[in-house]
Amino acid sequence: VITAAHCMFDSQKNRPYPANGINLFMGHYDRLKTSRHEYIKQPALYLIHPKFRISRLSPAPIHDLALIKLARPVPLTNLI
Repeated sequence: VITAAHCMFDSQKNRPYPANGINLFMGHYDRLKTSRHEYIKQPALYLIHPKFRISRLSPAPIHDLALIKLARPVPLTNLI
């Protein structure tokens, strides 16, 4: 899975979240409802771009990329 690094980063503590504290929602398209097409998975591990930075001088994070390896595969559907 490719995502934004800032989604994996605790800016208040200035460090990445632990992998076991992250849930990935796939097929989730309405925050107020759950769906039978929805999967909630945890990452086996993830990597944040080594040059990722949150700078107070820039309006957006720099090198804002992270790769996530899932512990188990997710079936591809028309919603995922």
